[in-house]
This record gives sequence, C-alpha cells and structure tokens, in this order.
Amino acid sequence: MNALTASNLKDSFLYDRKPKKILEKYWDKMNRMACGIIRSCLTQDLKYHVMTKTSARKIRELLESKYLTQSIKKQLQLKRRFYRFQLKKEIFIDEHMNNYTKLLADLANVEEVIKDADKALILLSSLRMTIMRPTFSPLSMIINLLTIMKCQLFL
Repeated sequence: MNALTASNLKDSFLYDRKPKKILEKYWDKMNRMACGIIRSCLTQDLKYHVMTKTSARKIRELLESKYLTQSIKKQLQLKRRFYRFQLKKEIFIDEHMNNYTKLLADLANVEEVIKDADKALILLSSLRMTIMRPTFSPLSMIINLLTIMKCQLFL
C-alpha cells in the first residue's frame, strides 16, 4: 500500500470503477501500474494466483480473502501461546527469556498490544517456584521485572 500511495496509485487499489474526476486513459494506465507494483511485491507462488487479474482492486480482494483470515488465526495462536507460556524443564533461563522476547516480538508484528503489567505477570507466572529465590518477595520481583522491562524499552 505504501508503494501505491507513493506513486499516487492508491485510487486504483481502492476503487473498482474509475472516479469521475479521472480520464479513462489515465485510469487504465494507473490500474496497470498499480497491478505491476502489487505483483512486484509478491513472491513467485503468490504471483501465480493473481497473474490473470487485470484490476488492482480485484488483486487486493483475492489476496485478502486468501490470506487475511490466516493472519487473524496466527494472531490468536500467538496470544494463546503467550498466555500459556511456561518454563520447560530442559531449557535454561536465558533461553526461556529469549523465547519470551521472541514471542513478544511476534505479537508486536501482528499489531497485538499487551500491557507491561500483563507482560510482567505472564513472565513471573511462567517461572517455576523451584528456581525462584525465597529471599525475594513476589512484589519485589514484579517491581524489579518492571524496572528491567522499562530499561529495555529505552535501549
């Protein structure tokens, strides 16, 4: 969409019919250019599905119907993994933290916003009580974790 906006071709992507203010010859050229830009952004296997389409809007609708539902499914799967996140017996704490960070990054990539307090609570809940030191109270651990997370945001 950014490439189409930068090229002033967004109208051909959004409208199936020519707006009244645009001449027919310009509309056809805009639509062909928009189709070319869209196809150039696709991988080879995706290009195969849209190579016969001559309307930028039809290409968009086809891609949305085919792949948008998968992105919602992926978002729900990531949220489920996040809320069920637990430390596995066979991995070290640094690998656990890496997995946690990757999961948060994946959630951010699908535009899922999770509050810092929820992040801290999930991380603390994922740690088994056997690895926690009894000298720390749960409240002090939460405060320390939130402090660490805020410091990471500024890096």
